Order: sequence, then C-alpha cells, then structure tokens
Amino acid sequence: MDDPSRFFRYLSEKPVLGLFLGISILSLGTALFKLPRVVGSSTWPTVEGVVVSSELGMDLDIGQYSGGWWPQVSYDYHVDGKDYTSSNIEVEDIGNGNTSSYAKQVVNRYPVGKEVQVHYAPHSPAIAVLEPGIPTNCGGGCSLMTIGLVVGVMGIGVISFFIGLVGILGVKIPRIQPTNDFVEGE
Repeated sequence: MDDPSRFFRYLSEKPVLGLFLGISILSLGTALFKLPRVVGSSTWPTVEGVVVSSELGMDLDIGQYSGGWWPQVSYDYHVDGKDYTSSNIEVEDIGNGNTSSYAKQVVNRYPVGKEVQVHYAPHSPAIAVLEPGIPTNCGGGCSLMTIGLVVGVMGIGVISFFIGLVGILGVKIPRIQPTNDFVEGE
C-alpha cells in the first residue's frame, strides 16, 4: 500500500463501517479475554466454605453487578493456613445480576450458614467463586457474549475483505525486506 493510512481514511469517510469494525474488534477482544478465565475456573481447586451473609440489594453501580438488583453473598473459606472472605458468585458477570428474579434465586440458594464448595484460583486463593465456568442460566448475558463473538468474527471478515479488495484494486502493500545490518554484541 503506497499510503498506509489510506484504509483508515476510508473508514473515517464511512463512519458506520468504522464504528462497526471498532465495536467488532472490541467485542471479540473482550469475549476472548474473559472466556479462558470463565472456562478455566471450572478446573480450580475447591475447599469447604460457609456463607456468612446473604441479602438482596439494589444499586445503580456496584461493580460486578452494575445497575438494578444484585445478590450480595459473602462466604468464608480457608486455604493453606490462611482465612479468606469473598463475595464473588461467578468469575465474570455475564448479565444476570440486575434482574430481581435472578438475584432472589441466588440469595435463596445461598442462605447464611450454608456450607458451600468454594472454587479458588490456584495462583491467587483470594480469588474465589461459588459458581465456576459458564453459567447454565445466564439469560441475556450469554446472548450478548455470543453476539460479541459473532460480531467480532464478522468484523474481522469485513477487514479481511477490504484488505483483499485493496489488493484486487492494485494497491501495492510494501514488503519489509530482511537485512543483515544487525550485529550481535553492539
């Protein structure tokens, strides 16, 4: 390509396409970043724990469950001679926490005093969850993650198409030629 910024200038002239590609790349990157941790949590070691608080709350922005209803469940557990407390239910919020029915289900599932299996990250036992892996009832959140993956893949396809189109139109892409200018020890 004679002018490396030509593709980006084209995108700036087509803001909808540029926005689509940006959202695609961001969605795919986010999903791919979170997916290994979510899936990997199902192989984390487990210890016995006990629920120390369990209540339903509502707030506009509290972190993992931002907006609406959220379950606040805290549990104590013990790993390698050290005591820990966590309030993570899932590794990542996939979108259920802001519905009152889901939040009530979680609070009812984990009453105070209940003994629970705590899954903790082997590299950092302070990171723990009660429900590892991909949630089986994740409602719209899983749909959003799936849409993110699909849109991301489509975005990469669109980028590949335009790069191919640039090649078909005869725009030359500069090739980097290897040189022997590097001398060890300098």
